[in-house]
Amino acid sequence: MDTKMLLKKGNCWYLNFTFPKKYHGLAGKKIRISLRTADYKQAKNLRDRFIIPLLAAKSAG
Repeated sequence: MDTKMLLKKGNCWYLNFTFPKKYHGLAGKKIRISLRTADYKQAKNLRDRFIIPLLAAKSAG
């Protein structure tokens, strides 16, 4: 089970990550957002669709 940047509290999955240094205005800012789902596959899908590309785009440009 790949839980990188995912946290389960009770019956709900959360996105839990810290912005890297390359984000000058947000560097070091910790983010914890409820994904409002109890399903691991949905939580992983949301992370893979939105957060991973966001972090990858900044490293590419």
